Amino acid sequence: MKKNRITAAAAVLCLIAAGCGTSDGPTLPARVTTAAEESTGEDLEPETEAETAAVPETEEFSEADDGAADPAGTDTAAEAVQSLLSPDDVYIASAFSGTPDDPYGIVDVSSALYTYENCVNDLRELESYYSSILRTAVIGTTHDGRDLIAFRFGNPEAPKQIFICAATHAREYMTAQLVMKQLEYYCANYAHGSYSDGTSYRDLFDQVCFIVVPMVNPDGVSISQSGEDGLSREDLRQNLQAIYQSDLGFGYTTLDYDSYLRRFKANGMGVDLNRNYSPGWDTLNDRVNPSASLYPGSEAGSEPEAQALMGVINALPNPAAAVSYHSYGNLVYWQYGQEEPLWTANQVLAQHFCDLTGIAMGGESNEAGFSNWCVRVKQLPSVTVEVGSQECPLPIEEFSPIWEAHREVYAMLADCYQ
Repeated sequence: MKKNRITAAAAVLCLIAAGCGTSDGPTLPARVTTAAEESTGEDLEPETEAETAAVPETEEFSEADDGAADPAGTDTAAEAVQSLLSPDDVYIASAFSGTPDDPYGIVDVSSALYTYENCVNDLRELESYYSSILRTAVIGTTHDGRDLIAFRFGNPEAPKQIFICAATHAREYMTAQLVMKQLEYYCANYAHGSYSDGTSYRDLFDQVCFIVVPMVNPDGVSISQSGEDGLSREDLRQNLQAIYQSDLGFGYTTLDYDSYLRRFKANGMGVDLNRNYSPGWDTLNDRVNPSASLYPGSEAGSEPEAQALMGVINALPNPAAAVSYHSYGNLVYWQYGQEEPLWTANQVLAQHFCDLTGIAMGGESNEAGFSNWCVRVKQLPSVTVEVGSQECPLPIEEFSPIWEAHREVYAMLADCYQ
């Protein structure tokens, strides 16, 4: 079912050229450089329910034509999973291609400004050292032409897989930094490390491997970090200005343009990716045109980022659980309208996170999120984990306590589902 999505500011209507970049295949992008500066801003979220009410119909925003939504996921994602789990991989847990001079110095946590370019370059470097246990693949392409990258950590022929994703919302990019630091830690300690119960990491990750998308929304992250300069397509930059004027016009923001972009949550087309999935999508009316947050898209599964995640889950042979990292709040959402046995399975998964990290047990989450889709469509235990105690973007002072609390998450999950 497609809704009639509308604009709030006809005077600043910007036409979006049809077509987006496509991936050449499951290879990591070339090394890239970064240029952005850390900053914070006020909250974009409406203060009352009245401010999220549906608005009267006006002219339409123009949207890039990427074809019909694909709720089954993309061929690119399926091919990527096949590559990540290929039995042709040389899986030798004790054999690495050299050792970094500082095995804990690849993923930089001295600054909160963890960019898409940082993520790509760190994955390339980690894979160069730990190729026997780590492999990357491209699962899709964003509106602005960035490759969506997933990695597999552990035994590609493990009988179970656990899926993790982060940075679905633009301003929540510290979650990407977290899952990359987790990857670095487990690569460095794979051969000799062990979990608190004494089980070796090698044994755990031989039975359960991880498929991780560290930055679901690189276009949005780049907007939050670099403003308009974070987008390479001029038409998308112009549309970003139109989205801002729309949000101003309807009272969804009172921020200046730069602060507004720092607080951005959506993707490069103004779609909130955690409201772009089918369960409950047709009940959402907080936004009916592209916005910095809450707009669920022209139809469920309309966005390439959502299609890529669904494609990965659909292609996994035996997924055991899925985890979606967000910020902030230090709690875990686990209730998605599911019935038994998923009710208990999700509650147990959430409790494991609470026991390990000290975060609180949350209740129901919004409709049409990724975890909703995993639970209600795929019948897959899934939780949404919120980290941090301040409004986003989180300052670097938040990273250390988050890291200490979540360092053993991979081992905990593998221990639960082996």
